[in-house]
Amino acid sequence: MTLEENKALYEVSFPICGLGNRMSEQLERPLSYSGYGLPSLIFMFKLWYKTNEGCGFWTSIYDLYLNNHTISEEQIMKVFIEYNIVPFSFSRA
Repeated sequence: MTLEENKALYEVSFPICGLGNRMSEQLERPLSYSGYGLPSLIFMFKLWYKTNEGCGFWTSIYDLYLNNHTISEEQIMKVFIEYNIVPFSFSRA
């Protein structure tokens, strides 16, 4: 997949609270996605400590998707609140 295809995949796969947009904006190179589901897309996303949100945020998001088949906006919002991150604001500073 190309970088643009990867970005589109993240945007479509994680629409809740702009998660996919956050991921898409921070992708630096194409990923080789083998189709193991949403948790693997999060796992492959990037070195989490290099992201704007930090390792703890993405670990919590990963755990949500790993342990649930249906994720709600409320669950995602709790993670944003826990890490004091503004939802829907995903532009790089």
